[in-house]
Amino acid sequence: MATLHLPFIAADLDGPSAQSSPRDEFVRLWLTHPLQQRRNCVEDTRLTAAALWMCRDMAARAEAGTLHIDTIHIDSLGRNANERVRTYYPLPLAYEDHLNYVESVAVDHRGAEAALQMLLDSPGHHDHIIGESDFHRAQTAWGLAFVAPAWWTLITAPPLDEGK
Repeated sequence: MATLHLPFIAADLDGPSAQSSPRDEFVRLWLTHPLQQRRNCVEDTRLTAAALWMCRDMAARAEAGTLHIDTIHIDSLGRNANERVRTYYPLPLAYEDHLNYVESVAVDHRGAEAALQMLLDSPGHHDHIIGESDFHRAQTAWGLAFVAPAWWTLITAPPLDEGK
């Protein structure tokens, strides 16, 4: 049995364990997906914090009736994904604030597998999820959050060259 060790996560690659959380299950399915092109992915807690903020924001906007699919990546403070993530993690300067090069969100009550499949089936998210292009394949730092019952956010970014 192979085990993938990541900060704050240990995921059984041969199948879900009885104790695996929905978040851990999504991570396992995403990183081991047969189409996944990224290698040497590392969770960054800053990106996870940004993803958690977005999940909570989506849930609050849904509760207030202000969450709309056409503006889902624009948060309650009016920030698009690149601008919001930059408050947690230093994105490259070429990543324009008014765009989204780093975030995929899903709203799915059916669980990790269904949420991942929904993103894989979306032409606008597929490349981001599997790293099909060189641009997204180079984004090997990641953060993922899940807020029950249905809010999922995956953020990927180029790794930082800290301490080298």
